[in-house]
Amino acid sequence: MKPVGFWTALSGTCRGTAIFDELTGNSWWRVLFHTIVMAFLTALVIAGCELFRFYPAVERVRDGFSAAFGPTISVTREGILPGRSPETGRRLALPDFGLLCYAGLDGKSAGLTPEEVASLRYILLWNSRQLGFAIRTGADEWTVMVSQTAAVSIGQAVTGVQSSGIATGEMLGKLNALRSDGKAELSNAETVKVRSLASALAVAFGAGQFFWRFLALTAGPWLYTGLFSLMFRLTAARRLRVLTPGGFWKIGLYAGFPATLVAACFPAFGLPYLSFGMVYVIGMAIYWMVIVGRIERSGTEPPSA
Repeated sequence: MKPVGFWTALSGTCRGTAIFDELTGNSWWRVLFHTIVMAFLTALVIAGCELFRFYPAVERVRDGFSAAFGPTISVTREGILPGRSPETGRRLALPDFGLLCYAGLDGKSAGLTPEEVASLRYILLWNSRQLGFAIRTGADEWTVMVSQTAAVSIGQAVTGVQSSGIATGEMLGKLNALRSDGKAELSNAETVKVRSLASALAVAFGAGQFFWRFLALTAGPWLYTGLFSLMFRLTAARRLRVLTPGGFWKIGLYAGFPATLVAACFPAFGLPYLSFGMVYVIGMAIYWMVIVGRIERSGTEPPSA
């Protein structure tokens, strides 16, 4: 029997169960190729939709940062400085209950207080030589990481020291202790546009979303259906009379195509309550059993590859 192509398989599995008799005749290499193409297209759509929702937040932060710190930042051997008034400390509210604090070259601390951070989820503190990041992990528990930014250039990584499970008072002590030494030589500074950094951040976010979802969508269906096929084969509750174990597994993989389309709507559009994995597994398993039941009742053995 002629092998079934990807688009025919996708449209056929979404229209009904008749095409599954032909799909079991596809070779394993063709099935693998189809699952990879499905994963690629689904990951591309999900990542694109998530980037579309994420980019307005990036633009708001970019515009707020430019208004507070200037449209550029300066990278020197002494560290990273704002393009506007590097000697003066200031703050900027960030999305999702965050705060960006800059400790200026005047040597003053950020002056964070317990009342000020009571409703915050994370804090990013920045001075000419250091970056401090704190994220809330409990009602009175924080994880803090401090990194050195002195003597770095664009693209170089910085190393840091992390403290986990510390109380609010200790966290404030660590961040307020991060002060500039007042030294900065701007004559040889590299100037970076904030707009360019924001665009790079958006691209990195979109690429990251795409790659990890592509990997998960490629491996996930084989893992889920493989485990389900193994359990089904080992149980004595029901034995297949028509389908071979390989044909049974192939049907499961293709039964996941419509389930993938439905499940992708949840992360793509930010729908609440259900996750991609939950919708996929439930939809795939139900559709799989319906298809197997029809083929077994028909008593007609599908062609094998």
